[in-house]
Amino acid sequence: MLWCAAVPGFGADDATTVRARAELNRVTALVGSGVLPRARLQQAEDALADAQDDSAIREALYQKDITPEQADETVALTEKRVARRQAALDERMKWLDAGIIARSELQDLQAALDQAKAQNGWAVTRAKLAREMAELARNEQEIMRQMQLSATSAPGLVEHFTGNNRFSITEFPAIEKAFEQHFAHALPVSAMGETEVHKALGFDHRNRVDIALQPEMPEGQWLRRYLTQHNIPFFAFRAAVAHQATGAHIHIGPPSEHYVAQAGKPLHVASGGGE
Repeated sequence: MLWCAAVPGFGADDATTVRARAELNRVTALVGSGVLPRARLQQAEDALADAQDDSAIREALYQKDITPEQADETVALTEKRVARRQAALDERMKWLDAGIIARSELQDLQAALDQAKAQNGWAVTRAKLAREMAELARNEQEIMRQMQLSATSAPGLVEHFTGNNRFSITEFPAIEKAFEQHFAHALPVSAMGETEVHKALGFDHRNRVDIALQPEMPEGQWLRRYLTQHNIPFFAFRAAVAHQATGAHIHIGPPSEHYVAQAGKPLHVASGGGE
């Protein structure tokens, strides 16, 4: 099942899909009565499939938060559409060679193919970013686990400031505003509160924020000082677990809790462990 079906409002036919389905019904009747050639039926079927995919792809590409699995499904969907539009263009090229159509009639098909390829490129890039975010979360969990096992397990790898051991997302706008006033650009947020990736990995990331800053760069040093001065808990990760992706960042808030399933119900168990 396509993951987007879980998105509120997704799955309901949009106007383009409704028109494509009506056209398919019309063409089916005309082909059945011999008024239109059978090739027109395939075109109408492709048009409906394309309209349905378009709705799903747009929903997926503009969805703010997705898991690697969802992103991979979007890649597969865009690849399927590229293949379908390429096949349609190849078929029309045969008609052009046979002198049935003019070259100008291929322009729309070529533009549609180019658009499908561009969307596939966007989907591939987003899938890569989703995998990197999941790896970052796993690495953070592993680092925190190592910290629990031994205070010297990863010297210099992570800085932990306990502060008041509390943080709320409602406090974050003040941090953003102060950062923007100081550096004249936005704070690079990589994960705001609970995300699909964190939920998929079993971590409760509510009232936590991940910032894509190297702790030792000027912006990272400023943020660490600000959080310390305001008694806000944070973890500053200078690298990830050895032999894995880098993933240096700053986690604002206390350690995440780990969701534990018991008797069919999720429970929150403070793990001291990560994202």
